[in-house]
Amino acid sequence: MTTKIITVPGSKSLTNRALLLAALAKGESILDNILESDDTEVMICALKNLGVTIIEDPQDKTHLKIQGNPQWKKPNETLSLGNAGTAVRFLTAILAHQPFESKIDGDARMRERPLSDLLTTLRNLGADIDCSTGSPPLTIHGKPLIKTETHLSGTTSSQYISALLMLAPLLPKGLTLTIDGELTSVPYIDLTLNLMNTFCIQGIKREGFRKFRVSNQTYQPQKLTIEADASSATYFWGIAALTGQTITTPHLTRSSKQADVKILPLLEQMGCTVSEDENGITVKGPQTPLLSISTINANAFPDGAMTLAVLAAFIKGETKLTGLHTLKHKESNRLTALATELQKIGAHAQATQDSLTIHGNPDSLHPANISTYNDHRMAMCFGMAKCRLPGLTIENPNCVSKTYPNFWDDLGKALA
Repeated sequence: MTTKIITVPGSKSLTNRALLLAALAKGESILDNILESDDTEVMICALKNLGVTIIEDPQDKTHLKIQGNPQWKKPNETLSLGNAGTAVRFLTAILAHQPFESKIDGDARMRERPLSDLLTTLRNLGADIDCSTGSPPLTIHGKPLIKTETHLSGTTSSQYISALLMLAPLLPKGLTLTIDGELTSVPYIDLTLNLMNTFCIQGIKREGFRKFRVSNQTYQPQKLTIEADASSATYFWGIAALTGQTITTPHLTRSSKQADVKILPLLEQMGCTVSEDENGITVKGPQTPLLSISTINANAFPDGAMTLAVLAAFIKGETKLTGLHTLKHKESNRLTALATELQKIGAHAQATQDSLTIHGNPDSLHPANISTYNDHRMAMCFGMAKCRLPGLTIENPNCVSKTYPNFWDDLGKALA
């Protein structure tokens, strides 16, 4: 059987972090293989409105030159950030320290997504932010932040911690950040710290994931190529698992800091063969039924957990995915949405506040009309299921433009 090569786009998590850090670095940065999508476009537009010069290559929109500066300019309009959680959280932190007023808003779903913990922590640092609901819209009365220590809950979103870590070097005496409670989505913190180091922030002191100390430093411009998006790659690894095909996703390694490479050992436990070389990561699905894994703590990879949830429907036996309380606050309430749509295709699925249990049986599954809740990952993980349920239909398929505009074309290649 021939190997299919599916080139997924650049990482959203890396792209929006790199855009921000390049915009704060004084001088010209060059970014290659950035993700071209709704989420990254709103970040680029916001940075332009803040006075950052961004030059796009008309022949290749994945190539950018960014003239950064740690001192931005007052925007002449509200920064409308759609449902891009990274853009909202990261920019809120940075703009709290800029010496001008700015306003941030999002779409209807973003106005439901929590921001209170981040706002409380920024206010403890001296920030002046008006927000009546704990979610956008918000008005930021920016001013220099001079306090040096603060606390933050780690349970709601790792994006809050990433936002504060990226702010930390800009503060005149740096920042000591203490995390209260259990930290969720840990790999995304490592992703942030690694990229900060790439932009020449050094000497970060840490006590595990409980306390971080970052001194006052200056981001330095860089030339950087963005890795392929591991979250997007999981759908094609899943197709290999479900069909026995061999699929390679280039520009990714198992040593990536991206969270969702962590599903690869689980695919191996299910019976897949995973290899890596200069061409990327290759997953070969088994010629026998996938093996069940009874319990999976998926707290570190909530996006990849959605792929595993759909795979579990095709595996005989019970699979319980735990540590998923953050999925309630994503582009949709993904715990409820997954359980509802899995039941539509004939799987038994129950959601709690932080877990999802699937009683898989491929013999009982059938096509259905899948609601996406305007959530790109709901569309893509159930799109993956079309390899075994070709009559399955996806409502509002264009919602994938949030992170992967060409997903359906690439899915067609994988299913051909």
